[in-house]
Amino acid sequence: MAVKVFIKPDRRYYQDREGVFRPIENLSITASTPTYPAVLHKTRRTMILADDRSHAVVALDRELVVSRNAELSAVLIAYQEPTAATWEALTRHMEAEDSTAELAREVKSKASIERKKKAAEAR
Repeated sequence: MAVKVFIKPDRRYYQDREGVFRPIENLSITASTPTYPAVLHKTRRTMILADDRSHAVVALDRELVVSRNAELSAVLIAYQEPTAATWEALTRHMEAEDSTAELAREVKSKASIERKKKAAEAR
């Protein structure tokens, strides 16, 4: 019997200096090494912000800290090591984000039903 395993990727956020959380569409950390000797030559850390319409690739500063919270299934990029209060604030932000998405789905569903009703009446 075949079993399909669905792995939900971590949600990724960037916290700017003002403490505002912004969603990250793509996070990339790549390391390049010369062929020989195999010593780390250069590390490139970049992100693409999900709320930025230009989809510009933003290089991460050296001082930015990348942290992961397994409980939240979330990765946070911030200027300081996240504290318990930071993770709590991110939890509230994620819950608010989820409820907003739920409301948007509900509105879309109602609009779709209305369009179908109007189309049926027009016939």
